[in-house]
Amino acid sequence: MLTLITPTGGRPECFAQCERYMQRQTIWGKEKIQWLVVDDSEPRTACTLGQTYLRGIKDWQPNINTQRYNLDTAVPHIKGDKVFIIEDDDWYHPEYLESYSVLLNKFPIVGEFNAKYYSVTKQAYKEMRNFEHASLCQTAFRTEHTPLFNYAIHSGNLYFDIDFWGFVTKNNLPYCAITNRNLCVGMKNLPGKGGIGVGHT
Repeated sequence: MLTLITPTGGRPECFAQCERYMQRQTIWGKEKIQWLVVDDSEPRTACTLGQTYLRGIKDWQPNINTQRYNLDTAVPHIKGDKVFIIEDDDWYHPEYLESYSVLLNKFPIVGEFNAKYYSVTKQAYKEMRNFEHASLCQTAFRTEHTPLFNYAIHSGNLYFDIDFWGFVTKNNLPYCAITNRNLCVGMKNLPGKGGIGVGHT
């Protein structure tokens, strides 16, 4: 089983688009999927694909990233043996889940390095040239590494994806780095609160 975790809140347009990206994934019918949606906003995010809805901690303030709280809420509910962080404001290739799932059969941690971010308002993209870590939206791991993920989200660092991958590389854990496929592109300036998906201008 695959477990998808999507932290969201106050961004219905983004989440509806995320549902469309996930609905067109080629893996449907090939593997069981558990999709955990953690929402810390009012009104409640509308889930239309049978996801498991979890109520996040309602502690949102401007310029505060509540993503770690929402992810923390989801961790105890993970049932799959492969975990994917699916952010609702990013673009996912139809083969994203299946490609990562195949790689997770060989490697316990998979991520796409050299991330691309696209600004909707500026109609321009930025290549991050990150060759030592993957962004959170481009990270998946086998359930055996959930404690490592839990450690990262409790690290106190706003950019806990860097903490996660820093621990992976520092301890020489086996992983697969995707660098040339662009299976996920970070989208900026879509509707929704700025407290999720911060970190890049």
